[in-house]
Amino acid sequence: MKGGRLMRTLPITVAADADYPLPGLLTLPDGAGPFPAVLLVHGSGPQDRDEAVGPNRPFRDLAVGLADLGVASLRYDKRTFAHGKRLADALQGRLSVEEEVIRDALCAAALLRAEPLIRPDRVYLLGHSMGGMLAPRIDAEGGAFAGLIFWAGTPRTLDALILEQNEASLAAMPPEQRAAAAPLVQALREQFAALPRMAEEDAQHTHILGNLWAWYFKEILTHPPEEYLRRLTKPVLVLQGDRDAHLSVERDFRRYEALLAAHPDAAFHLYPGLNHLLMPSPTGAIAEVLHEYQQPQAVDSQVIADIARWILAHEGAG
Repeated sequence: MKGGRLMRTLPITVAADADYPLPGLLTLPDGAGPFPAVLLVHGSGPQDRDEAVGPNRPFRDLAVGLADLGVASLRYDKRTFAHGKRLADALQGRLSVEEEVIRDALCAAALLRAEPLIRPDRVYLLGHSMGGMLAPRIDAEGGAFAGLIFWAGTPRTLDALILEQNEASLAAMPPEQRAAAAPLVQALREQFAALPRMAEEDAQHTHILGNLWAWYFKEILTHPPEEYLRRLTKPVLVLQGDRDAHLSVERDFRRYEALLAAHPDAAFHLYPGLNHLLMPSPTGAIAEVLHEYQQPQAVDSQVIADIARWILAHEGAG
């Protein structure tokens, strides 16, 4: 309960693939419904249903805050969190965002629309970080959402974003550490530059980063986010903090504004002093971000209010 209002939380299982069931939670406002609802789609990497980062739980904050304002939500464990090793062993270099993210998001959207307490014509997608990058593609592949929310998302491809983050980290290092790390960043730069020329089979057998393979990044290049954005006509809400150490105001938020300049129903909010989790940040410096994420905080209440207000303003649309 928050703000004196009751809410209900129901367990739900997202199973786009019977071999990879994903436990989740449907959070409902108090009342008889039916309610508008938001599907919460994670950022990159293995993420639980709350998108936990240290002691922080941004998706839980969203679910509770939105329910308090009359909006339901569904959040679930990401496939790479719930079944990471088994999925990696099964697919190896063939893993892409289709298996990791998109199929489960489409299944979860269908579950929401089938729930009697949810308005099937008012199911929205909120994508955080990489989830925001993929949101227009998820919608285009059958999501049939009433609108899309890019929550610290990016219109760029993942390789471009990761390279920029590594270059920023390199620049923030002390000289002796920078000298040791520079060859690694240069190798990453060269690997990403080779992606467009790489054959699909070669990409599926070329290791790049962590547990990922070249195909993971190349597959995203074959579905450029900007192409999906240019075709969007349904309502769009773009949210970003100006102290986001993972994104750029100019290359992400302002690029969204440019791409959606002629869009009939696009809204934009840039929040002073907030980071990638839409929580307060003292500096926005990438060198301090890991320490910052270990400090217990909550998603800014104004962000949650703006999301709920935008959704409820579209209640009578269509």
